[in-house]
Amino acid sequence: MMETENNGPEALEANENIIKHVHDADILIVHMTIVNKKLIDAAKNLKLLGIMRGGCDNANVDYAKEKGIKVVNSGARSSDAVADFTVGMIISEMKNIARSFCELKKGNWVSGYSNFEYAHDLSKNTIGIIGFGIIGQRVAARLKSFGSKIIVYDPYVGDDGIKEKGYLPVSLDKLLTSSDVISIHMRLSTDTKKMIGKNEFDKMKKNAFFINTARAGLVDEDALYNALKGCKIAGAAIDVFNVEPLPKDHRLIQLDNITITPHIAGKTCDTSTNSAELIAIELKRFLDNK
Repeated sequence: MMETENNGPEALEANENIIKHVHDADILIVHMTIVNKKLIDAAKNLKLLGIMRGGCDNANVDYAKEKGIKVVNSGARSSDAVADFTVGMIISEMKNIARSFCELKKGNWVSGYSNFEYAHDLSKNTIGIIGFGIIGQRVAARLKSFGSKIIVYDPYVGDDGIKEKGYLPVSLDKLLTSSDVISIHMRLSTDTKKMIGKNEFDKMKKNAFFINTARAGLVDEDALYNALKGCKIAGAAIDVFNVEPLPKDHRLIQLDNITITPHIAGKTCDTSTNSAELIAIELKRFLDNK
């Protein structure tokens, strides 16, 4: 998955066994399977490509469209899972849930942590949401119920779209300098790759917590490490990394102001069911010429 996320579907070979069986296919439904030019060229009759994932990193969507093939995916399959998880990560990092558990496992009763002066109630926090797609919207809705002030940046949605949902649109600079918690939910593209780097971390408040449950490539990992190591921000909660699985000696693990998890934000028992149901809806729309 990381290879296609970083380098696209052409970086890997398509499954030869699948290539042998797609020549007469009108519809192809895949999950993680690589759908590159070679496979698309082999599927001479293909009219619809369905990808049972939130993104389409494993498929050459542009090439499929050039061939007149419609492409659909299960875009919202893990939206609730990721939104729930994001809120959990914010609370876990700010309230020291994970690190206090680790200390108890070691036999240590630790009730004071270095971020204590920054760990405010959520109702007293300004939370900045970068990216206001389905997941960003659901994270905002959950945090609004805590009484948090929500500000949003998304150049693709636009100010009117953000206002229609009842939130305050701001510039990226304003969000970075004003937020107590910053959670990123952008799609990874050439335009958004490493959109959060040294300059962005330098603009954040010293008491800010940074959350990434989206894509590792959105953040300059070196800049994140340096911001945390130098205590330029209060802490971070990260679910995605440039190298996965994360090596045991990875430098982020050595820090005491970060909560890390093994890329599990979207993993619930409902996600697979949602994938199939959403693709089935798209398949019916296609068959009904809608």
